[in-house]
Amino acid sequence: MLQVVIGSIFDTTCDLLIIPCDSFGGVTQSVFTNLKNKKLPISAVNTEYGTVNIFPAKSQIARYIGFAASVLADTSSSDVGAVEKIARHIARFAENNKLQFVNIPLLGAGAGGLRASESFEVFRKVFSESNNNITYTVHCFSRDVFESLNYENKSLPEALKNPRVFISYCGFDGDNTIWVDGLTKRLRKNGIDARIDLYDISAGTDLPSWMTSEILQAEKVILVCDKIYVERANLMKPSGVGWETMIIQADLLYANINNTKYIAIMRENNVDEGLPIFQRSKLALNWSRFKNVDDIDDKEFKKLLQAVFEVYQKPQLGPIPNWVRNPKV
Repeated sequence: MLQVVIGSIFDTTCDLLIIPCDSFGGVTQSVFTNLKNKKLPISAVNTEYGTVNIFPAKSQIARYIGFAASVLADTSSSDVGAVEKIARHIARFAENNKLQFVNIPLLGAGAGGLRASESFEVFRKVFSESNNNITYTVHCFSRDVFESLNYENKSLPEALKNPRVFISYCGFDGDNTIWVDGLTKRLRKNGIDARIDLYDISAGTDLPSWMTSEILQAEKVILVCDKIYVERANLMKPSGVGWETMIIQADLLYANINNTKYIAIMRENNVDEGLPIFQRSKLALNWSRFKNVDDIDDKEFKKLLQAVFEVYQKPQLGPIPNWVRNPKV
């Protein structure tokens, strides 16, 4: 999927962040400042024109960072052939590494001298052939450029429909892991991109970095709370749950008091064992009676879907009764 927004590539988190550079590895002052402020790697080596150098970012803003040499340093120029070559490399990398979100600027449209529409047409051609589960977000540096692209491209798809959800749970109990696995599959069947370690990491993955990235990128985080999870969360024991709790609490510290990103599911009968302290002021789903995910009836499961999609059905508002409008004396 391809979408266009106004703003900087550094504004939102992603799986892969594409940085425009020239064939000497040079970047603009504004890009350099953003890289420095966000503690991202700064390219210091030459990158062949028309190629992109991608490596782990080890950052909260992106899992990977790619320096795309879309400008030939000797002539300060660009061409659509180089941009297409870079775009195809990015698409292959995103598919091979099962990425979902890619932030990319209009390569070659600044210092390279290409028109914004020329750069965008390359992206539309290449990324439309890519996996539909990958969202390529093209960032426009001005409203004028954004409006010109949208005027020329009325058929652009709407924004992402499938919410990205991270599931935080304790894998100490094998039965709980099976329960979470079933929940993940049921959520995915209902259009939710539910993500857990069982499917989204492999040998060699840096776990703290992965957990941080997943929590920050998720639109919603589901906390599956049994007594072991609650114990580790409350004491912040050195474990996956303890680490995730620190990230979540730090995120909540700067969030609006009405933040609904974190959804707790109780698998215990009482609050003390069923909810971490930091979640006890929030409304939770008490699913302690459901020993198997298949036991959760559609009406109860709908509550979770409504919380994730933020779609709530209220009875239609009718007219005020006449006797209220015109009460008799």
